[in-house]
Amino acid sequence: MDEFDPQFYIDVARNQSKDKRVKYVKSEDSEISHRAALGLVSTQSVVADPNAFTNLRKRQMRRQRRFNTDVAANCNVETFTEQTSLYLTDAGIPVETLDGDSFSVPTGDGDGYYMDIQQLDGTHVPIITNSDYSSTYYVPPETRINALSLINVDSSYNIFASSLENKNELVTGDAGASALKPLYFKLDLESVTYETTEDPLVSKYKGRYTVEYDQDEIDTHTINNGIAITRVNLDYRDPIYRYILDSGRFDLTLNDINLSRISNIKDLQGGVRFSRNIPFGLVIVPVRGSKFNPFNGFSDLLQFGDVCTRFISLVPSIDTFDNKLEVSDLKGSNLFYEENGALKVGLVEPNDSQNVIYKFDPNAEKLTKTFYTNGDYSTSTSPVSAYGISYMIREVIDYIIDTHNPEEVLWYDIIRRMPLNKIGEYLYDNNPELVSYLERGYRGGLLIKSAINTINTLDDKVLNDDNKVIIKKEDR
Repeated sequence: MDEFDPQFYIDVARNQSKDKRVKYVKSEDSEISHRAALGLVSTQSVVADPNAFTNLRKRQMRRQRRFNTDVAANCNVETFTEQTSLYLTDAGIPVETLDGDSFSVPTGDGDGYYMDIQQLDGTHVPIITNSDYSSTYYVPPETRINALSLINVDSSYNIFASSLENKNELVTGDAGASALKPLYFKLDLESVTYETTEDPLVSKYKGRYTVEYDQDEIDTHTINNGIAITRVNLDYRDPIYRYILDSGRFDLTLNDINLSRISNIKDLQGGVRFSRNIPFGLVIVPVRGSKFNPFNGFSDLLQFGDVCTRFISLVPSIDTFDNKLEVSDLKGSNLFYEENGALKVGLVEPNDSQNVIYKFDPNAEKLTKTFYTNGDYSTSTSPVSAYGISYMIREVIDYIIDTHNPEEVLWYDIIRRMPLNKIGEYLYDNNPELVSYLERGYRGGLLIKSAINTINTLDDKVLNDDNKVIIKKEDR
């Protein structure tokens, strides 16, 4: 209860008190559900072109990108025999050198889809691409969730991460995370894949994210994507945060409304295109308390051994309401007045003294003052190594082996050495397959067995009391 902040829920309730409450549920008639989902998408989708907006919203839209392939970005190219179109990949224009090296030339910084070309004299000139930018739409997060709900498809984001070898919560003596700090991750554009699903309106996306520590590289990335960077709160005790911190990478998957099964997307009324909803960047923030983790989200252990793999399913924050302005968790500032005096970013963006940019500050209070205990928010706490099933293995099973060295033990002897809060943690963090392995001697060859209710005494089956015992023999 020391992590429960009642004021947060009072504030959320007050802000949401005048909201229009609409719940979307799947109809028994699949066709009706799909028509309703398409209706939501068609009426609530937002054009990706900043010029369709005004004031702050226009300037915010300049700080997010769509995939090159989603807007069909291409350059006119003349060969010896014809003039043709060179379509960009999501990473840009692929180039292969005479030495066999390959890389991609990305699009230029700022608004617009263009190639930044440096001439021999050092000057930069833009090559403007052709694209369907002005007729490309994206589905806002709330609309995406509602549309997927109508057709009974999971709308959560799923993160998968693996530990380094022999550096995980099951290793004896492991110290846990070496630091608790916000981390900036960039999407590897060349890693993005999608696959169709059983539902003709839905595709599943997957992308790899890698950590970025170089502040200059981060600044360049946020200049182009700052308003679309997604914040992810992870319980600081969750081993998946430690996996991400150590490895510097993870995979993300999600379901999205996608019209890839239509033979020609331009056949849609108005000739529109829909872009994919996968974040170009994520900020991973370790947290403690109900404000930042109201559903007590925790990862699941998928694989165990020298390398462990976990996944966590993410849902949007409950701290939202109808009239809430879209605000980035990154620091926003006026490019002209608060930064370098420039009127634009890149080569083709319109001059505008009110242009904004966004920056990631790893020391910002919004990203660091995230640990709540007994009414106070602080910027730090001590890392935890053993939690849930790992506590049971390392602090109880290993202790029994070292202290008593039995060939087998009852589950009773394990449970009675665990504090009540640790039993609660175990309910949130366990793995049935690992439990089965433990029963068969996975940890130090110790067999674990269950006891049935009997009139006979079990004294000869129960270990003697020791310093870890909480429920003693006389308490039974």
